Amino acid sequence: MSTQPQLEKFVFVAGRIESASKAVFVAHYLPALQDKVYVAVVLIWESDQWQRLGKFPWQAVDIELDPAGPARYWVLGRDGQIASMAGEAMSEDVLDRKRPLGPMRGLNLVESDVFAVGMKRDVFRARGHAWRRFDKGMAFEIPKNADVETVMKKRLSDVGGINAVAGFSALELYAVGVKGEMWQTVDDQWVKVDSPTNVMLTDATIVGEEVVACGLAGTVVRGRGASWRVVEYEGVQGLDFSSITSRGDEIYLADGHSLRLLRGTALELVNLAPDAVVPSSQLDARQRLVLSVAGQEVFMGTAADDWRSLL
Repeated sequence: MSTQPQLEKFVFVAGRIESASKAVFVAHYLPALQDKVYVAVVLIWESDQWQRLGKFPWQAVDIELDPAGPARYWVLGRDGQIASMAGEAMSEDVLDRKRPLGPMRGLNLVESDVFAVGMKRDVFRARGHAWRRFDKGMAFEIPKNADVETVMKKRLSDVGGINAVAGFSALELYAVGVKGEMWQTVDDQWVKVDSPTNVMLTDATIVGEEVVACGLAGTVVRGRGASWRVVEYEGVQGLDFSSITSRGDEIYLADGHSLRLLRGTALELVNLAPDAVVPSSQLDARQRLVLSVAGQEVFMGTAADDWRSLL
């Protein structure tokens, strides 16, 4: 690892909590961004100290812990690049060498599997260090002897994309995405679920015995299996939610500018002080902690009203 990095030179994209005293982040190098060039940098925060782990010459969209062991990470690029990091060892590849991908949207961990998702309903699953397509049921298939014009019209009318995967286990997964589309795995393939909304769903998390998903225009839905409903709440309406996570029965939502807490039917603003909000675009919750990332701001919370900056 390198020495203490100059944190003001980074724009944070995403972060994951590894322990109560350690988190990993992917960020873009600001001087390169100002020249319209992407350089993705992986940063480690441990015991209030920051170190740089490695960098990649592409636009990063997410980072996730590798369940294979501690200090192991996956980094996803917008165009399907995938990097593996273990200690100081790094490797790069692409998810699919046969066709172009993108934009990819994110990485999600469910039990011992990591999922990479994106537009065109691209879904990949990593078991160990082998990435494989996991889009059976979602993928557009062309029947034999089909009329080309008819097939193309159908394909154009069924444009979609996946923004997030959440699951109770590797056998019960849910995916959400464009135009409110929702999918569930049945016998290791995807089956479309009737969605209660046609608004883009951006992220999903598990809360108790249900999946809770968020989206644009203040949309929050929850349910399981074939039963889903839109959540009605009191508070500011119409926010474009970009990320969701949970700690117990507390549901945290990021709107790109601030952090909100959905407690029962009340959507509350999370404040650092009476006139200072917690900036929030991307969230993670583990170890009973909540991590909030937004540009050049990184905050960690140990309770709904106890937040501190890590920078």
